[in-house]
Parts: sequence; structure tokens; C-alpha cells
Amino acid sequence: MNKKRIISALLCAAMIVSAGVMASSCGDNDGTPSGSTDSSDEWVLADKNVTMWGGFGEDYYENFKRDNPDINLNYATSSDNSLVTLAAAIQSGNQPDMFYTNNAANAPLGDAVGRDLLLPLEGYFDRDPNYKWEDLPEWYDMFVKYTGNDGQDHIYAVYTDVSVACLVWNKDMFEANGLDPDKPPTTWSEMQTMASQLNKTDSNGMLSQAGFTSYNWWFQHWRLTYGTTYQDPLTGEPNINTPEMQNVMNFLKSFPESFGGADRLPETVNWGAGNVGMAIADTGYSQNMVNDFETGIAIMPKPDDKEGDQVVAGYAWQWYGVPKGCKNPDGGWTVARWAVTGGCAGVQARAALENPETWVPVYQVHKPSKQELFDRYLEGCREDIQEILMKREEIFDQISIARPVNAPINANWESALETKCVEIINGETTVTDGLDYIQKVGMQLYEDYRSDVLGITE
Repeated sequence: MNKKRIISALLCAAMIVSAGVMASSCGDNDGTPSGSTDSSDEWVLADKNVTMWGGFGEDYYENFKRDNPDINLNYATSSDNSLVTLAAAIQSGNQPDMFYTNNAANAPLGDAVGRDLLLPLEGYFDRDPNYKWEDLPEWYDMFVKYTGNDGQDHIYAVYTDVSVACLVWNKDMFEANGLDPDKPPTTWSEMQTMASQLNKTDSNGMLSQAGFTSYNWWFQHWRLTYGTTYQDPLTGEPNINTPEMQNVMNFLKSFPESFGGADRLPETVNWGAGNVGMAIADTGYSQNMVNDFETGIAIMPKPDDKEGDQVVAGYAWQWYGVPKGCKNPDGGWTVARWAVTGGCAGVQARAALENPETWVPVYQVHKPSKQELFDRYLEGCREDIQEILMKREEIFDQISIARPVNAPINANWESALETKCVEIINGETTVTDGLDYIQKVGMQLYEDYRSDVLGITE
């Protein structure tokens, strides 16, 4: 595998060890598409009865029925996003034709591959004219390509969107305070300097304007700006207490320290109020991108000690797969492909009609579906929103590393680790002690996952 694929191959080694434990009875279907194309270059589905697991809204199913009136979609049985449940269903021969999860942390794709629960899908990419390789970004397989138990690399899922944490900044505030509104910081030190220039306090010593306030969030993303992950790329073992993470924490600590401590930041000073200069936002969606002030968007600044270009880290929270041994794999593919093209596009079209001027679409990986939406609705948006969306497209084209997403760490980060991170930033514990705690808790989560979920006890 190339470097990108190695980075994205989370948990594979550990999962392969346990593959036979949960999925010994997978049926004979090897995932070779039996559907064909007719003379009109359309995908032909022979079996019209399709069963799916995964939570969508009722209107979503109605849209599928509208677009595919000849297909009988059975969605009465719903998945709990558990791969254990899926594995048990495969063993009993009751698996669905399509499995969907909107929480990849609780149902990691690498885990599903290691347990041998899914069929390879690249054959469909080659045969279905509605989902072609050339219609996808170059980095697409970074999130869905894994080494299977046959020793070969395969595509095991499709997905609708991918997110990137970006720097957003208030251009109006930059200009009003003597900063170039078109030049955001590109390094940590530049960001610290600009934030200090934007900080303002009132007569009581409380901030009335802040340079940067989302310093107590996005810890994992700041770590990724080094271009390396905080977990072993194959096993998922956490590697948090490192010089890089120490630098992250000291960098983030510098912001509340610059204005006298977190208790000097009132709730009235926030991004939406227009009195914050810079923030970090998940720009795969609309957060922090539609405002009453002109907003800029850029790649997260890089550490000063990192050589080379800034790193763009992407992450996908959902995936659609076809379970091994299912009765109608072609039907499962048909539903999955519709969900990430027509299904997602339909939801976005409705949002565009409801908010014609301030519509910010979810970032879609399928280029034709995205372009159709842009052609139909983007012209009606505000000019500044159009500009920020085009910049977002440029940034997303530069994705170079996948954020690790697996059950032991990400599914528990907010509940088990976030509080300690905030304590470090607020100066309630030292960086050394705090990261030591996070590493120990992270390792315990990892070991419990291996023993309780994977059955690995050595």
C-alpha cells in the first residue's frame, strides 16, 4: 500500500486476527456483481427485493421509492450500528443486503473488514455507470480501502461526505484591527501573534473581543497538523503522550494565558456574535460559515517545527457497505449508491429551497451529484457564501491524511478524555500529568476493546 492507504488502514492487523471469531458463516457470494448494463447504459437490478439496516428519516425512504418505484425496500429491521449484531446476523444467515452507520467510531470500517463482514465493492465501480472512479476525488479510497483477509486491497464501502476542520476568520475584524483580511495565519506562531493583536478587554479586565476562542476543542485535529496520527495506523493503539501532543497542549494553553485565563472570557464573546477573530469549524457542513460578517476559510495553521506544506486531514463519520453472504448484494449496492448520490442530493436540494440565500451544502464526494446541485442552486446564494464554498472545494482537494476513527478512542474521547484536555488548557493540571492520564485511560479503552469486543486476550 502507499503511504496514504497505510495511514488510513486503522485496526486491520488486530481485526484480521479475530476475523474468524464473529463471521465464520458468510455464505458463498464473493461480491462479484451479477447486475449488468443494458443498451441505454443503465444499471439493471434483477432481484427487486432489498433489505437494509440503518437509520434514515421516513421522508428519505419515500424519496427512494419515488426514484425507484420497482424496488421493494425492506427497512423494518433497523441496525443498532453494532458490528457484533451484524456478525451474529451473518452467522445465522439473517444479514441485510446493505448496512449503514452514521457513527464510524462505534462501527469502524476497519473493524468490519477485519471481521470479514463485508464484500469488496470495486466490481460495482467498474460496472455501474452511476458511480465511476473518475467521478470521485483522488483521495476517496483513503477512507474505504483496506487489506482484506485475502491479502489484497479492496474498496469495502461508499460514503456521502467527508469533513475537514478548517480555520475560519472574521475578515471584517481583521481589517478593523490593522490585519490583512485576506492573509490568515499559516503557522502556530503567526496565529498566536494575530490573536493577541485582536484581544480587547473592558474596564473589568474581561474580554470584549477575542482573537481565538475554540482553543478548548479540536485537540485531535491540531495533532494531525503534524501530518502523523495519534494512533498506530494498523492496530489503533493510542500514542497520545508524545512531544507532538505536548506541543499541541502548550500551544493551545497560550491563548487563555494571553488574556489572563479562561475565566476572563464571557459567554457574550463568541463567534456568532461577531466579536471573535478566529475559530475552528467542521467545514464539511455549514458550522461557522454563514455570518453577518465576511468570513474567510483556510487550512489549519501548521506547527512551526514542521517542515513542508500545511496538512489537510479529512474524516468520514458514515459508511454504507454490503454484508458478506447477503441474499441480494446487487440490491444492497443499488441502495447504497442511491443514498450517496440521489439520496444526499435530494436532502440538499430541499435545504436549498428552504434557505435560498444562506444555503451551505454538505460537502459531497460524488462530483456529478455535487455539480448538479451547484448548477441549480448556488447562483441564488449570497456572493460571500459562493466564495467560501469555492475555497472549501480547493481545500478539500488537498486532503492528504485521514483522521483515525475507531471505537477505543474516538467513541470515548468526549466522555473520557475531553475533560482532562480542558483541564490542561485551563492550567488545572500540567501538560505532563494530563497527557500521562490520557495515555493511560486511552490504553485501557484500547485493551478493553481488544478483549471484550475482539476476543484478543494476549
